[in-house]
Amino acid sequence: EAAKKDEAAKAKTDEADDQTAAATGSNSGASKKKEAGSELVLINAATGQRQSLDKEASDFVWARSGQRLAYALSVKEPSGKADAAATAKARAREGVYLLELGAENATPQALLAGAGSYKQLAFDRSGQQLAWLSNRDHVAAQAAKPENKTDTKADTKAEDKKDKAEDPTPFKLFLWRADQKTAQAVASAETAGLPAGWGP
Repeated sequence: EAAKKDEAAKAKTDEADDQTAAATGSNSGASKKKEAGSELVLINAATGQRQSLDKEASDFVWARSGQRLAYALSVKEPSGKADAAATAKARAREGVYLLELGAENATPQALLAGAGSYKQLAFDRSGQQLAWLSNRDHVAAQAAKPENKTDTKADTKAEDKKDKAEDPTPFKLFLWRADQKTAQAVASAETAGLPAGWGP
């Protein structure tokens, strides 16, 4: 119980730091390298039994009832030259997963998966709905674009990279309901009524 409170306090502090950095412009999503997750371990306080859920969890949230645990996975970015197929396969594991603790032989269920960032997970009070932000669709669209293979000057390429780095990554708001197997996008930058440049 105390460990949960300490982790929740740390998460709130990290979130506040992220919001402050975003407000000052010192932490743009495009220029910041995505952080890898760490091991998520469930510990039964009564028995001391430990269960490792995943080694790359980047965020998690409990439903108020304590019967559901949702967590996001973030795979470590490879340094140097890495096998593109292996990297793509590992990044495909990224996503939001749900564990129903009341079920016998409970295993995590993917609610949304694919390369991208998943953050700000939140259950409603009843634990029947879960919402979060993700740029998965944008990452997939960028990966599907053919690379420009024409010869251009190095200065032009540097300017293009600079322009791309300043563009914010569009996120979508996803919602999962207990009667659904997967989540649905419910809001994006293109949704009517949202201010220009909306995002986390």
